[in-house]
Formats: sequence, structure tokens, C-alpha cells
Amino acid sequence: MEIKRLVEQLCFTYDTRDPFELCRSFGIFTLRSPLIDIRGFYQREAGVSIIHIAEGLSEWEDRFVCAHELGHCFLHPGLNRVFLDIGTLTETSRLETDADEFACRLLFGVPPELSGFELSYRQISECLNIPEDRVRERIERLLK
Repeated sequence: MEIKRLVEQLCFTYDTRDPFELCRSFGIFTLRSPLIDIRGFYQREAGVSIIHIAEGLSEWEDRFVCAHELGHCFLHPGLNRVFLDIGTLTETSRLETDADEFACRLLFGVPPELSGFELSYRQISECLNIPEDRVRERIERLLK
């Protein structure tokens, strides 16, 4: 299913853009874990879905990581992909880009320049504690 349509359907059906609420609705466990060099990852074992989120992240980083990993859950259900720290990546795979798009559409509606959304690249950068050029690069990649 197209990512945009999937996110719109989830938001309409569950009346929320909160990734943690969506996790609760779908019985997906979220755990804070002492992770090193990654912010989070999605795991499915014995029919149980778990999103691990690194301890000590800001509220916005928590929400973005949860939304990103939720994207993997919906878009790539058979895979246990590791979400690599986006502040250090120079190139992302299609799966990571899909999960980023899912997270941006869930949390921000759509990428900023598509709707005149009130958050700028700088503001998103500050919220997520990610360099502004990385935010711009990733969102522009979503638009291609």
C-alpha cells in the first residue's frame, strides 16, 4: 500500500498521529533499552512485535524513533531491521527511506514543503537533534 494512503488511513481510523497510541492500539510493545550507536529497532519474535527505543532520547526523538520503527512494522513486517542513527548516515536503503517517510507523514502530516506546514527544516532539526542538512537531505529524498 502507498505510504501516504496507509498513514492517512491509520490517522483517520485511530484518530491520532501519536505513534505510541498506535502501538497500543495494535498491541505493539515499546521498550526503553540501553542501546549503543542506534536509536531504536523493530523486532518481531514468536508473534510479538516490540519497538526498542534508546534510553535518554528527547521526547521528540522518542516520537520520531517510535514512528520510524512503526513504519517498519507496517511496511516491512517480515523484517527485523535496525534503525541506524540518522545523524551519521550518508546513504540510506529504500527500507530506511520508506520508514522515514512513514514517520514524517505520521508526525508532521506531510513533508513541510508539500503543504506549507508550519515547521521549518531548522525547527525539525532542533526537535529531533539532527543536523539541519541531514533533515533537508532526507525530506528531499522523500520527494523524489
